[in-house]
Amino acid sequence: MSTDLISARPILGHAANLVALRDAVSGDNLHHALLFEGPRGVGKATCAHWLTQLANCESMGPEPCRTCPTCVQIIKGVHPDVWTVAPNPERASGTIPIDAVREVVRKVGYRRFNARRRFVIIDPADALQGAAANALLKTLEEPPDDTHFILVSANASGMLPTILSRCQRIRFGAVRLEPLTTWLKDQGHTALVQTAAVRSLGCPGIALSLLEGEMAERNKIRDGFIEMLATAADRRQAWAQSLSQGKRTEWRGRVDRFLEVYEELLRDIAIAGSGSDQPLFHEDRRDVIQAWAKKLWPTGVRRLHEALEETRSSLSVMVSGRLVLDTLVAKTHAEIMS
Repeated sequence: MSTDLISARPILGHAANLVALRDAVSGDNLHHALLFEGPRGVGKATCAHWLTQLANCESMGPEPCRTCPTCVQIIKGVHPDVWTVAPNPERASGTIPIDAVREVVRKVGYRRFNARRRFVIIDPADALQGAAANALLKTLEEPPDDTHFILVSANASGMLPTILSRCQRIRFGAVRLEPLTTWLKDQGHTALVQTAAVRSLGCPGIALSLLEGEMAERNKIRDGFIEMLATAADRRQAWAQSLSQGKRTEWRGRVDRFLEVYEELLRDIAIAGSGSDQPLFHEDRRDVIQAWAKKLWPTGVRRLHEALEETRSSLSVMVSGRLVLDTLVAKTHAEIMS
């Protein structure tokens, strides 16, 4: 997603965090290294870009004006003192290369152009691994004056402890259901708003993407998966192969989306099996969820959660997508169809 689209988003929730950041800017005691942590799509990157504008806005008010030359440059992603570091989309590993970190370290050694405060946003920060993370350590600990790093992460546990120890950690939590549904309607959405809000687990970015086509794509994957489980072994293998076709950079997104849907189904099975009154993510397939809950709750759900985590762990070390999907599908079929 482009920087200007992120910067243009309204901020929903996180009032206490915004007040604390605003006070830090006005009191000239903003920490040099901030870690914004919380679930994907909850608004961390949006708040990071808001902070870069607030700290440099020419109006110097309690909110960025969004119209002064400095704000406009930041919104468009062209301000020479505000940079975003992200993984190279061409790299199958999804990590931030060490060359990108070295370039940041080199650039922060120069004098600022015209901003009061220079910012480096690293998103996602958990993509900093090994040598790349170590290359940042000294600069992160002792950056030049008025230079700030904002690390954005949905998986801070995967970051180096030495990185975490240098940061002020700020937690971003889920937005409540009622304001989220109201906000989604304000964005012009009318159909399936409640469903999207529930399935997003209080993350506005996720809810928007669901309403803008992601929900239909996920439901297509879900229905194909449900249908596939009842077929013969060769059909199940063909399904896994179709999901993992092409280069790793092409299939990894499809596989990750399937694993998210798989996790949603396990959550719904646990809700149905335990008798909880929590709403289901996949209410329109309640018949399937309830049938699977009778088979799986509680020990089968636990075993399949373990299989899901094994799958994700294997994918993180570059194991074949076809191989890990075959294994997960076989385990799921054995649990449900036995």
